[in-house]
Amino acid sequence: MTQPDIKPKQAKAYKAGRARGDVTAEYFRPTEALYVGAFPNLYDELKAALREQPDVESKAYCADGFLMAIGIELARLHKVNQEGCVLIRELKAALESDDY
Repeated sequence: MTQPDIKPKQAKAYKAGRARGDVTAEYFRPTEALYVGAFPNLYDELKAALREQPDVESKAYCADGFLMAIGIELARLHKVNQEGCVLIRELKAALESDDY
């Protein structure tokens, strides 16, 4: 896979969106959600990130970075959830079979 040609300004906007998304995504982790008591408003966080960008092209790259960060974290959390579900099924099966 080749890397597309990205201008420094576009890369900076993408990285800014990615950083904002990474920070926002931290609040989806169970320990953070319990501590804070709520999930962040993704729309407001994205709007705040976009307001920092000077033009439409930069806003597009910033939005891509933000959404990529959120998507990666949600995929990671889904994987952790699925692993937890498998473990629960295995534990239930072990308890029901009296093999423990």
